[in-house]
Amino acid sequence: MATSASGFERLRAAVSRRIRFAPGGVTRLELFLDLVFVYAFINVTDLMSANFHPVGLVRGLLVVALLWRCWVSYAWLGNLARLDRGIMPLIVFGAAACIFVVGVTIPEAFADRPHGLPGPLVFAIAFVLVRLGPLLVASVAVWNSDGRRPFVRRAWTPLLASAPLLLASASLPLLLPAWAPAHLVQLVLFAAATGADFLGLVALGTGDWQLTSVGHWAQRHSLIVLIALGETIISIGTSRGLVGDPPITWSVIVGSALGFVVVVVLWWSYFDIARFAAEQSLQRLPNAAKALLGRDAYALLHLPMVGGLILLALGLKHALSSTEVSTADRWDTGSVLVLYGGAVLYLLGLLAFEKRAINLVGRSVVLGIVLLVAVTPVALGMPTLGSLAILAAGAGAVVVADRTVFHGRHRRLHGDISATVGRVVAVRPNELFLGAIVKTCG
Repeated sequence: MATSASGFERLRAAVSRRIRFAPGGVTRLELFLDLVFVYAFINVTDLMSANFHPVGLVRGLLVVALLWRCWVSYAWLGNLARLDRGIMPLIVFGAAACIFVVGVTIPEAFADRPHGLPGPLVFAIAFVLVRLGPLLVASVAVWNSDGRRPFVRRAWTPLLASAPLLLASASLPLLLPAWAPAHLVQLVLFAAATGADFLGLVALGTGDWQLTSVGHWAQRHSLIVLIALGETIISIGTSRGLVGDPPITWSVIVGSALGFVVVVVLWWSYFDIARFAAEQSLQRLPNAAKALLGRDAYALLHLPMVGGLILLALGLKHALSSTEVSTADRWDTGSVLVLYGGAVLYLLGLLAFEKRAINLVGRSVVLGIVLLVAVTPVALGMPTLGSLAILAAGAGAVVVADRTVFHGRHRRLHGDISATVGRVVAVRPNELFLGAIVKTCG
């Protein structure tokens, strides 16, 4: 199914003629688009919080997967051509408007609220319109290029398979409102649409998935993770609103500080070594291997990391709204499992990313996963602050281990990536992270 590297060059040349391609880093327009996407991602926590049961969590994770697939298509388009040139800003702003509609309607993605537009159908239509953007740009650019029509067919096949399933899923409760299994069938159709979209991503040959700029690709993914971490911090600040925004107490302050420690550790575990080592590894590969690694390590394996942050944000919201005696009953087994599960899922995604990108099994990451899984039964019987303290200690072991037990290996890895860090970093990750904190305070 793969096409030749020269086929990809024809695709890039065709796009260049139409939208004035120019090499460069991540543009301000792409950062704006990422912020709108992360708004949609974080709204998934509202969907899961309103349906806080296993089926509700599955629904939320499916929405996260669909949003991620959509974001990847725009990241690839931005890697192929500058999105701030020619007619592209108009297309991006139109896509951002549709993404915003998707984010607004996420709480109604599976269940319509009365006295308004059908939420599930509006969500599905807006999502399909967002997915159309990159496909239309690539198709118009290459339609007259020799040998590129097979690429167009392959690129459109996932959406042609997933869009009818998604629209049918959204329409089913409207067509059969009294049918008892309707919501189960709706979930199955939604899952099938998500699966079809991702199978299409995997099925594209490496000739169709080549990267114009490795630096842009790595930076784009690191920024979406960074923004998601910032939004997770925001969830700490907004969690009190779940119980009527009661007064600040010492338990609120301590709980917020513990949640912040967890987020800082997860930030450090990615941006200390993995982010730069993966880009360095990607730069050294030939085109075909580079395309395959770029797709697997970034487009696929960053998904569990973002999904883990969404679950963590949901868990922190429930935790920090349950610190007082009057709200302690909100802290139950499900809340603990979501909180710890989000952190573990993020670390599992990071572990898989490191293994695939740089063939490294991070010992401290493995230690963190083992510790968090081992202490989860203990946390189930603890009050909110106790559970948060255990989580912070278990996650903090990742940093402590790299600074003590694995210090020698950690220092060697830092030496290996020093040249890449010095070359690609204009604003250091800790400065960007500090900016996210200031944004939260504002």
